[in-house]
Amino acid sequence: MKLIGRLSVGHKIAIPLLAIVLLFSTISILNVIKLNQQEGINYKLVDLVQPVNESLEDAYRDLYQVTAAAQGLMLSTTVADIEHHTFEFKDNAYKALPRMKKVQELYEANILPSHTQFELTTLIKAAEKWIQLYEPLFSDPNNSQEYYQKNSDQLDEQFKTMRKQLKSISRLIVAEQVKLREQSYEGVQSVKLISEIGAAGAVILALLAIWSLGNGIVRPIKSLEKAMSEVASGDADLTQRIAVLSEDEIGKLAQAFNQFVSRIHGTVSNVIVSS
Repeated sequence: MKLIGRLSVGHKIAIPLLAIVLLFSTISILNVIKLNQQEGINYKLVDLVQPVNESLEDAYRDLYQVTAAAQGLMLSTTVADIEHHTFEFKDNAYKALPRMKKVQELYEANILPSHTQFELTTLIKAAEKWIQLYEPLFSDPNNSQEYYQKNSDQLDEQFKTMRKQLKSISRLIVAEQVKLREQSYEGVQSVKLISEIGAAGAVILALLAIWSLGNGIVRPIKSLEKAMSEVASGDADLTQRIAVLSEDEIGKLAQAFNQFVSRIHGTVSNVIVSS
């Protein structure tokens, strides 16, 4: 209280206002930081993870389309059918690899743990070998059945490897999606908490500012006004003095008032004695 009494009126007004401004500035900065983090998480989820996940699903369908094209080729009896199934093979087989390799973007963005990189490498190698095994079948449709019987075990083995790796990588991606969604939820909750604390703090500071202004400025001014009114009234009480409770401008004004009234009181007393 003594420290408050020594502050000037300007400081008593400025300090609460500065405290409120500082509070809102801090809240704004924290919210901006959290929102930037949230934006980064949303970017990873929407622009990186989700497209890669969809790409893997498309690659998985491509593999089954290649298998269906091979089966259709071996059953084809016309040139048109052979050309159709050959086109289906090329259209799907050579799209599957780039779609699988898109997973590399998640490793480069440090979304998937680097120690699982071998999962993608194994998948790509199996897919390349599987496609290479199918290429002779489509390049020589007349002997496709004989070629398939000789290489069916290798084709099945590579296909099982691809399916296993695709499922494993998909699980890794889903696990990272869950983590990112949890981080996103926590970020939203943090922003809400910061805003709530900031609002509560602003209310408390506003109440303290009102109390400070009321007790440090308004009340002393009212006391000074009352004392001046009594001196100025018809039954002027020249013994009236104002209690000096602070060292600010109002306190100095009260001191000056007391000195003024004291001098008038002395002068009036001397006049009365002379009379």
